[in-house]
Amino acid sequence: MSDTAGARDTASGDGCIPEEEVPYNGRDEDCDGSDLVDVDRDGSNSVRVGGEDCDDADASVSPGADEACGNLVDDDCDGVTDEGCGVASAGTPDPGGISWICGLDAPGPGSAALLVALAFALLRRHRRENP
Repeated sequence: MSDTAGARDTASGDGCIPEEEVPYNGRDEDCDGSDLVDVDRDGSNSVRVGGEDCDDADASVSPGADEACGNLVDDDCDGVTDEGCGVASAGTPDPGGISWICGLDAPGPGSAALLVALAFALLRRHRRENP
């Protein structure tokens, strides 16, 4: 096997014998003309080879992706988790978003019921502590 390409067909001398591609090793084992540097095929090369894709196993995570709030993942590979969602990485308030209760995701289905339940729980607690 060559250091830069898949094994060569020495009998005919004119072709590459495809093998299973090993990502990020600088070799072209599958004879497609290049090493595999974008495993999740999202169009961004892995940081392991100098690219900007911080999670090359997940196509939904790459530079330019929209940040998904509440999943604790740096979806857009900018080094900050859940920015614009109210809570940034490590639980620090994110000035670009709104601070939601306990860093929960922005309102969605069931949020109103959660807030009503929280309000009633606080009211009951207040009444117990202040008879």
